[in-house]
Amino acid sequence: MLHKCYRLIYVLLSASEPVAEALVPIHNQLLTVRRCLLEVKKWGGDFTVRDLYPYQMKLASLDNMRVDGKFLDKDKEIPEGQGICNSLLSECYDILYELQDSVVDESGSDDEEESSELRGSKGLEVVV
Repeated sequence: MLHKCYRLIYVLLSASEPVAEALVPIHNQLLTVRRCLLEVKKWGGDFTVRDLYPYQMKLASLDNMRVDGKFLDKDKEIPEGQGICNSLLSECYDILYELQDSVVDESGSDDEEESSELRGSKGLEVVV
């Protein structure tokens, strides 16, 4: 509960921060992934680890674009909008983990192993 409150405060504070042109593609991709995850969560249903795998891979690819917890532009500078992008990435991971908690066990131990591998992915470090 406290984590959600801090995240909400962080989102509100970072909402006034503009997103630099260099971060717009990343920001748009994060918004799209979040929108998709929210739709999946909204419609519910029986999900398997395989259903959520594309979202995990997309988030991992976006997360791997960061260097020391920061998104950099082509000149290796830190553009404005770090807070918004990191907050969106964190929110997407939170939604994905909620969905993974409701995963239906399809074939026993295989999915449990895959689920634990997905949960063991790179952690998110929020840098202000």
